[in-house]
Amino acid sequence: MLKPIIAKEAIQLEITNACILRCANCTRLVGHHKTPYMMDLDYFKTAVDNIAKTPTLIGVMGGEPLLHPKFKEICLYLQKKFPCEKLGLWSTFDKRFKKYAPLICNTFGNVFPNNHTHKHIFHTPVLVSSEEMLSRHYVTLAKNCWIQDNWSASINPRGAYFCEIAAAIDLILNTGTAFDIRTPWWRKKPSAYLKQVKALCSKCGVCLNLPPRKDSGAIDDIDLWWIKKLKNKSPKVKAGSYREFHERIIDTPQDNVNSFRDDLNYFHKIAKQFGLRLVLQKSGYLRPYLPER
Repeated sequence: MLKPIIAKEAIQLEITNACILRCANCTRLVGHHKTPYMMDLDYFKTAVDNIAKTPTLIGVMGGEPLLHPKFKEICLYLQKKFPCEKLGLWSTFDKRFKKYAPLICNTFGNVFPNNHTHKHIFHTPVLVSSEEMLSRHYVTLAKNCWIQDNWSASINPRGAYFCEIAAAIDLILNTGTAFDIRTPWWRKKPSAYLKQVKALCSKCGVCLNLPPRKDSGAIDDIDLWWIKKLKNKSPKVKAGSYREFHERIIDTPQDNVNSFRDDLNYFHKIAKQFGLRLVLQKSGYLRPYLPER
């Protein structure tokens, strides 16, 4: 069933949907926006102030958050509001942004480096309408979706959402179902999420058990409903970087699609290129620090 926001892994502050990658079936729909956003700093501060008392981890991600022109100011504001143990950063940790290594260590007690080069990273189709495939029966699967059960709530420029992929979808659909970031939205009970479920989960394929694609392929699996919606606005669709989806729901769960998360050597290699070292904590998160010179 739907998990309360306060019981989720984190609340993600999605400060940009610009990215240096173009992964297949990106959960943030990178490549489908003509102009990526950069979250306004005042809006960011308002959002942060409102979630200061949440019991969840506070995450910063994108896109690639290190692309944000005010990333330093964002980190300094977070330092004023939270201890580093409360904060997490999701990033490619591309060595082009190595200048941020000390700032990251001083801000975030938890990091998740992922440059999407691991051989066991797969993305299931997002732009497949569960409602088109299952009619009203999509609701049962949406309420038991593995993403909303394991991942995070999210804030983007439209507002706040119980699910981070629902947030990404609403950047395209603009359904008007976002929660007001100035209210205690994170205290809402799961029954309050149902408008977002109807408007956004109905147009998402993640709750279905669909064949995943290697993320490095750069091709999105998109159904006809979404192709019609995106054909005049998505750069990725206009470029032909998609495959029209005609597959069926598969019987065998793809249990190994996220097995890369157990490969600590993968994360250490990324961090080393970035100028950081990582320590695995009891919580399961990785703590960054600068190596001694």
